[in-house]
Amino acid sequence: MHHGDKLRRWSPDNEITRRIQNLVEERRKLVDEKTAQGNGLTDYLKIYFPQMVDWFEDLDTELVCARLTNWPSLEEVQEVPSTELRAFFHQHHCHARDGIECRIQAIRQAKPAIPDRPVIEAKCTVVKVVVQLIHTLLQGIAELDKKIAEACEMHPDFFIFDSLPGAGEVMAPRLLAALGSQGDRYGSAAEVQRYSGIAPITEREEKMGALAMGLS
Repeated sequence: MHHGDKLRRWSPDNEITRRIQNLVEERRKLVDEKTAQGNGLTDYLKIYFPQMVDWFEDLDTELVCARLTNWPSLEEVQEVPSTELRAFFHQHHCHARDGIECRIQAIRQAKPAIPDRPVIEAKCTVVKVVVQLIHTLLQGIAELDKKIAEACEMHPDFFIFDSLPGAGEVMAPRLLAALGSQGDRYGSAAEVQRYSGIAPITEREEKMGALAMGLS
């Protein structure tokens, strides 16, 4: 009612920008789902196979998925010959000899967390399902990464975001998706800061905000 002169007509971004925006959004959803499945996998493993949590920093990886698909329990992996374990690690791009030997030694020395066979059987069955989901999500993320990279190569403004220090392959497309390609929407750098939520605020503004919350 009072600041109509400051309003600007909204118009959608061009097709290439909207393509990146949609691809980035769907990638974020798949990553969030992968994280959720990884957390669930951690919970299951802590019950009957906690060594996996100690042996691998990240459980939502192709290496761990393949490992648990083949041998979802400690007892099963302990029955595997060392030569087969070495071949498995080499196949999944683990070539550090000392690291492989330390893992094999840890497998041989590990003790089962629980002796309850019915619990182990049930958890192993679910874990194999979860790692299949994670594997599928990893494939989907990789496919989206490929499409995002192709779209960014075609975008005339991507070089701006790609040149930002620390942006990287993931954040640069997300920055482009967030800010869009219509640079004329912003009259100054301060407007960009306010839009993105990084505008600095003064101590007085912080106190007034806290006071307003207290009164409400």
